[in-house]
Amino acid sequence: MALIYLGFDQCNENPAEMKKVQELLLRQKPHVKVYNSDGILERLVSREVAVHHNWNGYAMRARMQYPALKYAFPVEGVLSWVDNLVVPTGAKNYANAIKFIEFMLQPENAAMQSNNNRYANGIKGSEAFMDKDLKTAPELNVPEGYKTVFLETCSEKAIRLYGKVWTRLKQ
Repeated sequence: MALIYLGFDQCNENPAEMKKVQELLLRQKPHVKVYNSDGILERLVSREVAVHHNWNGYAMRARMQYPALKYAFPVEGVLSWVDNLVVPTGAKNYANAIKFIEFMLQPENAAMQSNNNRYANGIKGSEAFMDKDLKTAPELNVPEGYKTVFLETCSEKAIRLYGKVWTRLKQ
């Protein structure tokens, strides 16, 4: 998110830009309670924190427990992601794995998962089976024209730079 905030590319290999990311995060650090995705819902619902970066479905589940919570999109943009169903190379039950994926891709089954997990899905026709509140939930409806940046697989060089920034931040 710091890369998005600063307008830098994801998977950044530029040491000067990553230094700016580090400086930004170090300035922010005194205002951060924890860098951890475990316990997000509990921290939000208990009001232990006022703001938390988290995934949209988890945020919706927190809001269901504590309706005063508001979901916000930072003006700079957000990271985007998509869950996938895949069959590992060499899977022993390849045919059954394909049958399972086909089952999960049926609109009513995809909607069942969305209704349970509070996450959107990309299956056409599933909206007919989804809970009404999901169709208008701010967590699942990105504003028109809003900047989203998809996560990428980064190079070893970028990962090493990220590791240095993270290590310094956690000291």
